[in-house]
Amino acid sequence: MASVLFIGGTGQISLACVEEAVRAGHKVSVFNRGRTAAELPAGVTSIIGDKANAADYARLAAKNFDVVCQFMAFTPEQMAADIAAFAGHAGQYVFISSASAYQKPPRH
Repeated sequence: MASVLFIGGTGQISLACVEEAVRAGHKVSVFNRGRTAAELPAGVTSIIGDKANAADYARLAAKNFDVVCQFMAFTPEQMAADIAAFAGHAGQYVFISSASAYQKPPRH
């Protein structure tokens, strides 16, 4: 059983991943602002915080996880902050996003 942290975890894609991780028998935690009314599966640990708040993120990054799944990074700076925060605290870091999978439209 792996300890898995989902950053986000209540969106359409991330909640399905949380549910599948629970079904697979993993110890699952989610970190988010707690503003989405999604019902988490039984046994999931909810960690309320804002990734934009340095103290919240430092507290989160001080924990150890086998896997960190990031659904909420959108810029190179946010990715760099994650790499720095979770280095030595996560066995595996998984970035999941479709937001940057497509070319951004030109500005008009």
